[in-house]
Amino acid sequence: MNSSQVTDALNTMTRSQLRAVATRLNVPRGRNRQDTVENLTNAIVNGNGRFTLQFTIRENGISDDSYARTIFAKKLRTHKPDKVLYTVK
Repeated sequence: MNSSQVTDALNTMTRSQLRAVATRLNVPRGRNRQDTVENLTNAIVNGNGRFTLQFTIRENGISDDSYARTIFAKKLRTHKPDKVLYTVK
């Protein structure tokens, strides 16, 4: 996983969520949201925290049903090699 993927994922979080995570990891909170994201990204890339991102691609599914068949799933990690959980069949 590269640092831009970490930054993109962190940018989906709210300012209060970012500040809470920074506090837990003992990372300095920034003056603004972008500074906090940058500080967290640097901490994760430097090994001061683990970051895992899992994504799944599914079919549309049946109307009025929550079930949709998984087509592909992958887990991106900073502390281990990336792992494909489910491949296209």
